[in-house]
Amino acid sequence: MSLTNNLPQIKYSLQISSREQLNNMSFSELSDYRKQLDHDLSRLFIYLKNDLHADMSTDLLSGDGFPRSDIDIVQVRLCRVKIIKLQNDYKWISETLLDKMNSQLSQNNK
Repeated sequence: MSLTNNLPQIKYSLQISSREQLNNMSFSELSDYRKQLDHDLSRLFIYLKNDLHADMSTDLLSGDGFPRSDIDIVQVRLCRVKIIKLQNDYKWISETLLDKMNSQLSQNNK
């Protein structure tokens, strides 16, 4: 079991603190961030499956309630947390992109 963070390096660097922050970004910026998120999420899921031999629902405890010794629980938890954070960002960015598209379409139809 490793006590260090061995997760793959990801390129996504946006620190989202509010929806307002996303609303102030251009459509192309948001699209670029979403593409990077797709790539990084894919890398993390592959790492979780191939290197850590787990997925988002793999039990971390044995049948008798003790931590499993056949997987690196710390790394699995770190990877899952990172995936969840990136998925939340992905959702916010996607919703903002959709809002921007709808806004642009409604302006074009006037």
